[in-house]
Amino acid sequence: MLAEEEPQEKDFFPEFSTKLLRDIVEERFTQLFNEVQKSLKRINTEPLPAGVFFTGGGSAMPGLVELAKQKLKLPCRLGHLHNIIGCDDPKFATCLGLLLMGFDDLQEDKDLPEGGDFKDKLKRFLRIFLP
Repeated sequence: MLAEEEPQEKDFFPEFSTKLLRDIVEERFTQLFNEVQKSLKRINTEPLPAGVFFTGGGSAMPGLVELAKQKLKLPCRLGHLHNIIGCDDPKFATCLGLLLMGFDDLQEDKDLPEGGDFKDKLKRFLRIFLP
């Protein structure tokens, strides 16, 4: 009896054409935008004046903004980080926003002095995690 060959990595991961993958992703985003549209209609009778801003890693998806404009019928654009030196990639915006929100909450709770740049605020915030 012949020993079975160990399966190659490619056996575990089926190959997809770029077009098939693009079609699948576009359909998922279309479903997502349809749900967003339904939610907006339920909670708000007025259109969003500023439109929609995309941040985070998913915002780098090619064609996302154009598809969102088409489906949501609202102004759409990528959000950009401002005044944070060395971190201008939108994929970090969610994480940095949560850190800043946490710092603001901490500042309110402990009545810390305001001021300083982002780096100082971040250092003070991260100190709460030290032993």
